[in-house]
Amino acid sequence: MLRRLNYCLLLFLWASNDAVGSRPFLTGAASLHLKIVGERLFPGGMFGVIIQCTKPIKHTEASFSGRKMIFYSGKDNQQCYGLAGIDLETKAGRYLIQGTLSFEDGQSQGFERPLQVLPKKFPVQRIQVDERYVTLDSEDSKRAEEENEDSQRTFILHG
Repeated sequence: MLRRLNYCLLLFLWASNDAVGSRPFLTGAASLHLKIVGERLFPGGMFGVIIQCTKPIKHTEASFSGRKMIFYSGKDNQQCYGLAGIDLETKAGRYLIQGTLSFEDGQSQGFERPLQVLPKKFPVQRIQVDERYVTLDSEDSKRAEEENEDSQRTFILHG
């Protein structure tokens, strides 16, 4: 279900034609066309990647900001669709999508694409609570530890 939802979201973004960038490039034996899909990229957002290639793609691996991206193959295996989230803690700046395409003929080819994450300010809501909710007294600390042990035993028995 989640895979289908991700695929539908990516197709929606692609169909909306608000691509951040599209760039054909040649690297080695196959001609690649890599398109970044998303209106503007901010921390906490998502973006899609569409890779079209002249050779049938067997497998795609890529990462953005140290995290693996999810890729799905197209019907003809000459394109694949990727989806990634941008962590809320990501600072504005230039990042790279780096990856490798593995082809059905056994060859592989690396790719790299810069990506610009824009700054975004999020609303901040501050609350104040009584200190007893922040620092547990010895009785509440003991109860929390016992509940944690019960939860772990339950997980082991039923997990």
